[in-house]
Amino acid sequence: VNEVIDFTTNLPNTLDLCSTDTIPELDATPTNEGIDLSMVAYEWVDENNNVVSSEATFTPPGEGSYTVTLTLDPCSQSSFTIEVTITDTPTLDLGMDESLCDGESFEIVPIVGGNTDGITYLWSTGETTPTIIVDESGDYTLDIMVGPCVVSDTINVFISDPLEVDLGADFKVCPDEVQVLTATVEGENVTYQWFLNGDEIPG
Repeated sequence: VNEVIDFTTNLPNTLDLCSTDTIPELDATPTNEGIDLSMVAYEWVDENNNVVSSEATFTPPGEGSYTVTLTLDPCSQSSFTIEVTITDTPTLDLGMDESLCDGESFEIVPIVGGNTDGITYLWSTGETTPTIIVDESGDYTLDIMVGPCVVSDTINVFISDPLEVDLGADFKVCPDEVQVLTATVEGENVTYQWFLNGDEIPG
């Protein structure tokens, strides 16, 4: 009298994947102890009942329902079904890095394309809104999630320190005197343009 074995495996019930993911290999090898694995037969069929493999391992060619039947003659047979679903991966672009002057703020507006069904947002600031307004320098990252798909992008926002300019105290000179004006500036990458009574001085 042969024992009837209830096969166990490490096969998942479902595989939820993104279109950019590589479909993993499915391994139907029994995990029961004391089985002569060389005596186990395998038959994989797709959702149309077409035989697609007779090996212990099988890599699905795409989404769908796949069933594997394990047989150990004369008494033992078990079947396992795996549902493979593939979600189109969305696209995300936060745009070019941004440079601002002190005191300014910037609204980061992501450009999202492709599949957006049930999309959720998570910013590195902890906010979950589609856009955020920032007023501090730093790298800001957004994760968008559509089903099992997660797409990320990062933008750097640089807010320069305020420029402090000092031309010195007001003074009076005689018509034949020459006085040099020197602009003392605290800041980096500074360029200069002088004006006389509001009119630009060439050069």
